[in-house]
Amino acid sequence: MITNQELRDYWKKVADAVSDNKMQTNLPPDAARATKQDTMIASLGNPTDAEATGAGSIIGVLKRLRTLIGDTIVTIGSAIGNKAQLIAGSDGTNARAIKTASDGTLLTQLTGSIPRKVTIETLASAQSVAASGNLDLPYTTQGESEVWVLVNIDKQPWSLRSRLLWASTYGVNNFYPPRNNVSTAYNTVSSPAGSLLLATRALGGGLPEITTMEDAKQYAGAYSTTFRIENGSAETATVTLKVIRIWR
Repeated sequence: MITNQELRDYWKKVADAVSDNKMQTNLPPDAARATKQDTMIASLGNPTDAEATGAGSIIGVLKRLRTLIGDTIVTIGSAIGNKAQLIAGSDGTNARAIKTASDGTLLTQLTGSIPRKVTIETLASAQSVAASGNLDLPYTTQGESEVWVLVNIDKQPWSLRSRLLWASTYGVNNFYPPRNNVSTAYNTVSSPAGSLLLATRALGGGLPEITTMEDAKQYAGAYSTTFRIENGSAETATVTLKVIRIWR
């Protein structure tokens, strides 16, 4: 209920605003403020508002949010709820989400391994190998998991061999890729011919042929042996051979 005195005061404020040229809107400041407040209160809603699954008041939306969050919070040792928050992201193209088993166990798949230690060692540096001659380089393992052999040679054809574990002969299939009668010279030290040492032969003995590096790594291993470079050209070749040892 508005009293006569309040009404007179109200219109006096309106008259003062008009006479001072301060009237900016059709509604006096107090009335505009009251309208805004009414709009804000209407947006908030009432405590009795129902949960809003779509558009609704702020109170209705908050009630729905409380329900959703409450269903995902469980007490340690209690039964697992039947709802959960989806942890999702993107690989830049497709949507991705964390997956769990039916009992809530996180499903993970780890691939590859991180090397614990990597060293490089030079067994021969710019060493001359006579035409149709060999260069034998003893190699002693230090407990590494993988051995990569890097060859630089300025003549061709050439071959890389190693002494077999079970025989005194030398084979080319102890490496992947194998280097047998290679018709390309590798003169640049920064671009050698690299091969992975295999603990078992890549071919023969009933084993399947290795055609990919992924397959080759199933046979990788380190052992003490002798590496042999065979110079198949009619000229003296200059050879540099390095090994990379990798511990995993």
